Amino acid sequence: MSGTKKDDRSKEGTGKSSPVSGAGLGMLSMINNKKIITVIGGILIVIGIAGLVLVIYSQITLQSQRAKARERRS
Repeated sequence: MSGTKKDDRSKEGTGKSSPVSGAGLGMLSMINNKKIITVIGGILIVIGIAGLVLVIYSQITLQSQRAKARERRS
């Protein structure tokens, strides 16, 4: 029967996973202290928001530089 073999595409090796991310997930799963998990989650949220702010700032800066370059050409 063809249905007896499990279809596990996660072991095909099409994508590479970082050993650091695996170690981080392993450490998080071993932590039983909910306060530590909350602090780590808060830090990740702050990093995400600081990263988003940097992307938005860089896009605004690029757009203003392009607008100034267009004004100089006109």
